[in-house]
Amino acid sequence: MWCVCVCVCVCVCVCVCVCVCVCVCVCVCEVGSNLGKGCCTRYNRKPVPFQRIKGYRQQSTKENCHIEAIIFYTVKKNQICATHKDEWVRKTLELLSSRLKKMSKTGFAAGESGSFVRTTETFPNSTRLY
Repeated sequence: MWCVCVCVCVCVCVCVCVCVCVCVCVCVCEVGSNLGKGCCTRYNRKPVPFQRIKGYRQQSTKENCHIEAIIFYTVKKNQICATHKDEWVRKTLELLSSRLKKMSKTGFAAGESGSFVRTTETFPNSTRLY
């Protein structure tokens, strides 16, 4: 009888440990999903000159971030967090969109002019099928 009680206690302890480990792994995975990007926690209300901006991305609360934001990337590799509610942000997004349309119409995206270079060099695919 004593042996059965010990076995039951050991099994319960093992189950509890496994459950705790699974919970910790899930929490770490959720937190780790944004480690590469980071989340904006507050907005920069001061307008950034358009010439300093080279790109942007949208931050969503679906990414486990607390606020919706536009993250602008500057030529000096800074990240500026802004809200789409600000007029300067909406105008900057419009300018970036029109610049992209202009590039695609004039052939910039195809490497015909500007700072893009056309190349015929190929790179082997390093992915493996298992």
